[in-house]
Amino acid sequence: MCIVFLEYNPDGSGTYQLIVAVNRDEFYDRNTLPAHFWPHPASHIIAGKDGLNGGSWLGFSRRGRFAVLTNYRKDFNAPEFQGISRGTLVLNYLLGETTPTNYSSTLMSNSSQYDGFNLITGSLGNNKEMVYCSNRSDEGACPLLGGVYGLSNSLLDSPWMKVKEGKKKFKEIISSGLSKDDLVSELLSLLGDDTCYHPDPEMHDTSHPEFLMKAFSSIFVKAPGVRYGTRTNTVILVDHEGTVTYVERTMAEPIKEEQVEWITTTETFKIEEHSSVL
Repeated sequence: MCIVFLEYNPDGSGTYQLIVAVNRDEFYDRNTLPAHFWPHPASHIIAGKDGLNGGSWLGFSRRGRFAVLTNYRKDFNAPEFQGISRGTLVLNYLLGETTPTNYSSTLMSNSSQYDGFNLITGSLGNNKEMVYCSNRSDEGACPLLGGVYGLSNSLLDSPWMKVKEGKKKFKEIISSGLSKDDLVSELLSLLGDDTCYHPDPEMHDTSHPEFLMKAFSSIFVKAPGVRYGTRTNTVILVDHEGTVTYVERTMAEPIKEEQVEWITTTETFKIEEHSSVL
């Protein structure tokens, strides 16, 4: 389980053209590097790094390219998928130069190589564009208009309670006129919200044990006994002058459930003018 709340505001109104709040849920024993600027030739990219397959779930580049990925929930007893790691989808987009629409459209033509995913890609440089795609939808590459969106492990704006209630709280926070520091603080608090929305008929899945469905019903997930849950919170703010604030709070490894240590990474940088190609 993961969750994303996003406001896209390309028309120049308000303070920010993009506000993103993301939780990454994963097994505690899966090695992960905190957010950092990657070495050459990816030195323009900031992202966390999955230590198992080398990809990422979320990242931003100095060229104004943005991508976030969630897995699509599958049957609890489904066999392990033998295909390409989904974390490459974020990395390949951030390293490339093609537009979000073209990247997503090309991806959809061979998306069966990947297990179920949702992917949002964006360009906030000269040519502003935001696109959603999923290989569990027949809609193809879907341009996102300005607005607020919620995404977890079903399709975009799925009516899961934690998505609906989280979007409501997200809207309240971003419309409160807070300073940047207070906005980041409130969004991190939202990502730490462990309110349980179980039972949720929209989220119900008989293949998963009841205790997991209860844990998964919260924005902040902690699944007892399986060393799995929310281990990384990220907030990204991009103002209309192209200043990016990237804040990540992640559990230090090795993760001790009884005494979690959090590492906070904050980076601020300007988008370099760089146009996507067709």
